[in-house]
Amino acid sequence: DSGPDAEAVTTVAGDDGAVYVGAERDNGGGGSRNSILRFDTAGSGRLRATAEWDLTDLLPSTPAS
Repeated sequence: DSGPDAEAVTTVAGDDGAVYVGAERDNGGGGSRNSILRFDTAGSGRLRATAEWDLTDLLPSTPAS
C-alpha cells in the first residue's frame, strides 16, 4: 500500500469540513514519517491532504511492525 499509515482522526471546532489525521509512517516506502495531515471534506472527488505538519524530527522513529 502507499500513503500515510493513519493512527488517529479528529476534528477541530471552528474548522468546519476539516478532518485532521495523525500518521506515523509513509507506506509508500519512505519509512518512519510522523505527521499531522489536514483534509478538507467539503468538496467532492478524491480526498487529498490540504496541509501537512511533519513531526518526524520531534518524535521517535516508528519502525514497521
